[in-house]
Amino acid sequence: MNFWILLLFLMSNAALYLVSIPLVRKRVKPNGLYGFRTPKTLSSERIWYAANRDCGQALMASSAFGSVALVLCWIVVRGPAFVFWATVISLVGLGLALAYSFAKLARMR
Repeated sequence: MNFWILLLFLMSNAALYLVSIPLVRKRVKPNGLYGFRTPKTLSSERIWYAANRDCGQALMASSAFGSVALVLCWIVVRGPAFVFWATVISLVGLGLALAYSFAKLARMR
């Protein structure tokens, strides 16, 4: 059972990694649906592309490191505790990526 849960978490990390690629490559124009959307990023195309590149890189790193941590956790932790720790790993990774993105955005002019 835990293998399928691991697979689900890994697939969601892969999806997050893939949707981050266009952000890093500056292929996503300012819009109201996809990207790191804040009043500041939507106020300037220069800020939009820079902030989305930084956010995309942070999400890619979170996905990659999170995948490794999930596999290691799956090896070490068995039973229902794996679901708890897999959730913690994923949420902490996303939280760090988001905090990094907002910190970088705050320094942009």
